[in-house]
Amino acid sequence: MKERFSVLNIITLIVSVIFLAGTLSFLKPCGPQEDGSFMSCHWAGQALAGIAVVLLVMAILLLLLPSAESKTGAALAMVPVGILAAVLPGGLIHLCMMETMRCHAVMKPGARCFGIIIAVLAVISAVMSARKARNNKA
Repeated sequence: MKERFSVLNIITLIVSVIFLAGTLSFLKPCGPQEDGSFMSCHWAGQALAGIAVVLLVMAILLLLLPSAESKTGAALAMVPVGILAAVLPGGLIHLCMMETMRCHAVMKPGARCFGIIIAVLAVISAVMSARKARNNKA
């Protein structure tokens, strides 16, 4: 019987779930200001949550796709999205001016760690799936 679910893809799914849960809880940026308005870090957090949803959907696809070629494509598609998650807060969307704020101290390093981990897992998964596809053709 062929192994359909690889341990690496399950780990990728778990990391993606934790990343999404984190963007909604422990990696959340600064709250609203006293007047009810939001700083730019709020919008970085919103964008990061959206990216985390996309990564989760891609991780589910990576787990459920039947062919090795499809898994290779899905894994390769996750790489730039993981990198986007890593560079979005503080890179593409500016954060608060004070370096001691929650967005700088928690959200930015957390997003960098999770984004890079997911991108690395996706590269490894793509390489393994490509090798499996090549072996299946031979």
